[in-house]
Amino acid sequence: MEEYKNDQKAKRDDMNKQIKSQKEEITMKQKLINAKNEQLRETEFTYEQQLQQLTNDYDAEQKKKNELDDELTKVKTDLVECETSFPKEIKDLKKRIADSKKSTEEYEEKTRQLADELKQLKAQQASTK
Repeated sequence: MEEYKNDQKAKRDDMNKQIKSQKEEITMKQKLINAKNEQLRETEFTYEQQLQQLTNDYDAEQKKKNELDDELTKVKTDLVECETSFPKEIKDLKKRIADSKKSTEEYEEKTRQLADELKQLKAQQASTK
């Protein structure tokens, strides 16, 4: 009986050692899990900050792109207006030049006529003296 008790005690001691070892292993694994969770939280926080920065950068670039798109549209519109209005302006300027030449020729003719009349008047005045 004593042997049975000793055998049972040895088994209990062995089981207690195994339980203690498993508890230590569980504690170590729990600490490792806690450390990994903390590392994960830190990494998640870092990634959230990076994501926010990237989102801000993207928004700024998108705004710049939209402004450039608007400017490009305006330039294209101006170019189309120039392409359509430039020939008209050239035509108008050519017409004004032609009108100016015609007016100049008319004034030159009038000036010649007045010069001729002045010569005739001077000749008449000289002949009456």
